[in-house]
Amino acid sequence: MGRSIIKLAYEASLASFFGTFLEFYDFTLFGFLATIIGPLFFPSTNPTTTLLYYFAVFGTGFAMRPIGSLFFGWLGDKWGGRRSTFMIPIILMAFASLFMGLLPTYGGEVGIWAPVLLVILRLIQGFSLGGEWVVA
Repeated sequence: MGRSIIKLAYEASLASFFGTFLEFYDFTLFGFLATIIGPLFFPSTNPTTTLLYYFAVFGTGFAMRPIGSLFFGWLGDKWGGRRSTFMIPIILMAFASLFMGLLPTYGGEVGIWAPVLLVILRLIQGFSLGGEWVVA
């Protein structure tokens, strides 16, 4: 007879919960560490300026959420269903978080490219967070 609809709904809800929990953990941890990470990527003599730059980068993730929702919603409808699309935004978030942890700082070898790469990875995080909500 196969699996019942209730069991399928339970499995989908559980997977959605864990995926959303992990993505929001990555997403909000970035905001909580503002005073630690901010000076490493945005050195300034004024700490307020550093925090403003940092929270501007934090906000770029929120700006990408609707775009990720539109893209992954379309992808889930057109390509193999939402179930097969579900893992793509989770993997994107994981890789963006991993590479964010491996970024050199502004004072390192790359200089101005460090905050630029941070913004790009933050955009990927926001894109994947928006996509995970829609697909789940």
